[in-house]
Parts: sequence; C-alpha cells; structure tokens
Amino acid sequence: MKGINKYGHANICFVCDMTDSMCSHFDVMKKNIESMIAYIKEKHCLEQRVTFIGFREYGEKYEKVDFGSNVANFLSKMEGMRCDGGGDTCEDVIGGLLQMFSLKWSSAYKLVYLIMDAHNHGQKYHALGARYKDEAYASDYYRLPVISEVSGIEYMRNLEDTVKLMSNTGYHLIVLKCDPDVERMIEITKSCHNSTGRLREFMEYDSNGCDSDFIDEFCRPCTESFSDRFSSSGLWIEDTPVNWNIGSHFNFVRYQVTLNRKWDPYSEQIPSVSVVPDGEERMFLADTPPRSGAFKLCYALGSESQHYAAKKLKDMQWMKVGDAIDGLLPSIVAGQLAAVFNSKCAGFPGFVTITFTDMSIMQFAKTNKSGGVFKQGEFFTTECMLDGPYRKYSNNHGYLPMAIRNATEFKIAQAYSHFTYDYSEGAIIVVDIKGIATDKGLYFIDPAVHSCQRLYGATDLSFEGMKAFFGTHDCNDFCRQLGLESLKEKVRAANLEEDMSIFQEEEDEGHSHPSVKYDYDPTEDKE
Repeated sequence: MKGINKYGHANICFVCDMTDSMCSHFDVMKKNIESMIAYIKEKHCLEQRVTFIGFREYGEKYEKVDFGSNVANFLSKMEGMRCDGGGDTCEDVIGGLLQMFSLKWSSAYKLVYLIMDAHNHGQKYHALGARYKDEAYASDYYRLPVISEVSGIEYMRNLEDTVKLMSNTGYHLIVLKCDPDVERMIEITKSCHNSTGRLREFMEYDSNGCDSDFIDEFCRPCTESFSDRFSSSGLWIEDTPVNWNIGSHFNFVRYQVTLNRKWDPYSEQIPSVSVVPDGEERMFLADTPPRSGAFKLCYALGSESQHYAAKKLKDMQWMKVGDAIDGLLPSIVAGQLAAVFNSKCAGFPGFVTITFTDMSIMQFAKTNKSGGVFKQGEFFTTECMLDGPYRKYSNNHGYLPMAIRNATEFKIAQAYSHFTYDYSEGAIIVVDIKGIATDKGLYFIDPAVHSCQRLYGATDLSFEGMKAFFGTHDCNDFCRQLGLESLKEKVRAANLEEDMSIFQEEEDEGHSHPSVKYDYDPTEDKE
C-alpha cells in the first residue's frame, strides 16, 4: 500500500508446534487464517503482513514462511507443511518464539499467536516431576547464554527471559492452548509479561470448529489488543490505583498557552500558539509505574487540589517546548470543533454536550537536583485526571468497541468525528475519542487528529487514518440529523489498497499546503 507507515498496518506471526499430536489443530489453523485476515480487514480496514514459524524438538529445523501481504502466496507455502515427529512429552517452544527476532518486522503493532499442546523442556514448566528424564534441558542448548542477532541483547534460553524480551520490545503475545496440561507454562508467562504487552489465553478449542463463532473467538484478542496498541497515549484516570503516599516533591513551571489568532479549520494549517511561563509551583510526582500507550508514557502528578496525568513521548530522551506544543495541538483543535458541534446538535433528542479537557504545558524546573523520569528543563504535557468510569469510543485506526455500539454516548462520539471531517471540508478528522460520561455531558481527553499533510504528530495517519475511520463507521441518527454524507460504501468500493482519491479530490484541485511554523515565546529549546 502506498504511503503506509509503521502504524498503518499490522504484523501477525503464528508460532505453532508441528509435532504429530498437533495435526488436527494445525489443519484448523490453516483453514481459518484466510478468514481471520478478512475479518480483521473488515473490522478495521487494516492491512496485515503475516508470517509463520513451526517448531518441533530442540535441535530440529524450524519451518518458516517469511512476512508477506499476499494471502494466497502465504497459504500456498503453508499447504505443503505437515505435522510429524515428536514422541517425547516436551518440545522446543522457547526456540520457536526466539525465531521471531530474526524476522523483518515492519509495524509497531506486532501480534504473536503461540499455538501449542506441549510444554517446553524444564521441570519448572511442567508437572511431570523428576521421574521424567529431561536430558534436553540439561544440555548446553538451554544452559548457556546466547546473544540476539537483531538486538544484540544477551539472554538465557528460557521462557522468562524470552517473554520479557518480547514484552519490552512491543510484542503482543496470545496463547492458544490445545491441551490443559500447558497451564503451568502459561502462568509463568503471565507473571513475566509486563504492562507494555498484553497476554490473552484461550482454553482448548475443537479442531473441527471452523464456524463463525470460532473465527470471532480466534480474532477477538487481535481486535482488543489492536485497540490498545493504536491508542495514542497511556492514561491515568481517577479510578486507576495510584499510591499518593509514595513519591517525591519537585518544582514545576507551568506555562500559559494562548491562540495567537483564530484557527481556520479549512486552511490546512495548525493553530498558531504562544506559550509563556505562568509561575513555579511545588508538586508531588507519585512513584507509580507509568501507563504506556503506543507513543506516550503517562505519570501521576498531584497538587493539593488536583491530580494530573503527565505525559511524555516514549522515544524521545528530552522533550523540548515545541514537542510539548505538538502534543497539545490535537486537543486545541478538538475543543474548537466541539464547540461548533455542540451548537449544531443543540435540541437533538438524546444529545448531551461534549467537552475536551484542557491540556497544559509544564517544565521540570532547572532548580531540581534530579527527577528520575524527568530531566532538568524538560517539557511535558498535563491534563486533569477524570473522575469516573473510563470508556474508549474509538482509536486512530478504525477501532470500534462492539459492546457499547448502541449507547447514545458512543453514537455522539462517532457523529462528532464524522462532523469534524465534514466541517473542515476534508482537511482533518478528530479521532481516538476516549473519556467519561457524566450527568453534565461527555468529557474527552487527548484525541488524535488526521490531516492531509500529516501536521499533528506521530498519531496523525493522514489519509490512511481517514480511510480507517470511514471503513468502520456506520452513520447514526446524529449524523443524519446533521446532514452528514455516509462514506463507508465509497471507502469499500474504492478498495483503497492503492486508491485514496475520494479523500484527495480537494488536494488535487490545487489546495496549497504552506509550511508550518510554531510561534512560542520566550522559552529557548536548550537541553
């Protein structure tokens, strides 16, 4: 697909035991892979590159099919594979997983299905006891450390180090167990898998089960973890446990952010803002592990009267003021358009107003001696924590929470995103809607904005994101009352693997895309 970036598609890897006892399960997997890929594409307009790794006993050759987006070619290569061998009780599960690190992953969204009916070698991974003579586990293969050819990281060939390495490098691991005896391995895996990944476990499935219920169950973890992976930020909300008794006080400089001029949604330019210091204050930084999204780390910060979510980019060593401005621009745009949306929808049956919480910019004061997660002079964004049950209504790549699709608040959130595209005449769309519902209305935080020129940071997927939204969006009563045009059928009819023309008509007619400059004063970007 032209113009696709690393967050606009998914890499999916199947790691499967290919010994004789897995024959029926392997056949079911092959039959359902094509349906699974079609299911995910239908749900999210999401392109996928798929790979396969088969393992047997330690020391035996691994079966591999390299990454590819052509499903027919992938299935053709798998067709000649057969399950055979085995005979002992344990297999080289860990070795199969480690083969993933030699693959050429092209997406930030990496999903791994581990399909197995046997334990790995090692008494701690099974309940066979000392009577089982496990010569393989005593060999140098499992005893000596090895070095990853890709990352250069030294690790022991054991389940704990393997899972931690996967988790710390952004893999989502899903275990489909074909025998309940592998429970001990799964429990160890759960305990090692930290918050950067997500583990989904399934009980034994029927090897003849090829109906739609099986497909739904097989794809559900991909849909749910996909939602998390494309969330733009980690989130702290008030009902998430934060220990405010453990942490440290530091000095922080708060900055006032003001618009220099009225923002024009049709201009295809970002809002021009100024930031000026607004005083220094003492605040408490909780010593709680950060929440992690695809792009941001989120820390708990508190004053005497208010709790905040403090956010910094994951892949940036030191955030400058310009980086912080980039982080709050989507909220500024979303808030401006929310005011127009509220006025247009006033009086609609069942409608309640929406509000995007204000984000602000703070700086870790240079007077601090040290700050652990923050460096002296570093900037970051903050927003007030929300008090109430948190819900996610969309992400930035077409995800929809199926359980609440009939709820009024969901319909309002969806209509709002559609409205932003229509009102801006296709220049932008506001997505990744999440927050809480109260008696006074809906309160949303930290959205993402897709723009023609990709002006709004890492979560801006441009036409890919627009396509993904309309590929899953069903117009509801609020859309119809606003007179919004349904684009879902156009998106599907265009196939959109190469054709983005329905989103690019205005650009082709000669719209200019001026260069973008930030106006901020008087802070200098010095590390």
